[in-house]
Amino acid sequence: MPVARAVKLLRFTLCTWLALFSRLFDLEKISVGIMKDGIHPSYQSVVFHDVGADYKFLTRSTMSSKEKITWTDGKEYPLITVDISSASHPFFTGKMKYVDSAGRVEKFQKKYGWGKKEG
Repeated sequence: MPVARAVKLLRFTLCTWLALFSRLFDLEKISVGIMKDGIHPSYQSVVFHDVGADYKFLTRSTMSSKEKITWTDGKEYPLITVDISSASHPFFTGKMKYVDSAGRVEKFQKKYGWGKKEG
């Protein structure tokens, strides 16, 4: 028996058994009963904004935000701002870029008195 015919026969057999099994046992009722209500975060559409590259993309996430943005489809989505994404990361862009979004080095130097020495 050729391999392609055997694969088709196996696929047909599996689909037939799955259809029969799902009719005998109501699979929707079984799967709903497994998960507990109220303990899972909501999975929703959100817009991520890469401030380094000024790039926005719509995806789904469990993250939420009080900030909202109107997307091109006219709907309003939560806005999550990020410093680096694939649009600005050197691995994906091939360009080296120094990102100091909040003067981190200066904050460190000021906080710990490190850096320029008076003398």
